Amino acid sequence: MADHSKEVLTNNTTMHRCAQCKDCKFNNDGTEFGSRYDSGSCIMYPYPGHKPLRVLENDGFCDYRKERRK
Repeated sequence: MADHSKEVLTNNTTMHRCAQCKDCKFNNDGTEFGSRYDSGSCIMYPYPGHKPLRVLENDGFCDYRKERRK
């Protein structure tokens, strides 16, 4: 078994996720897990599913970006 005791863990709370979802009309899926725009789910990607990794990590655009403005 590998020794991971000296590894430094990433503080995921400091990561700015889902920047494009901030003003999206689909950002809240109505569940307790979807109350924030930076959560992993939304109306278009409902829990227990999740938004594409490109959206979560701000590396690409959402498939619904053309119809997403509030």
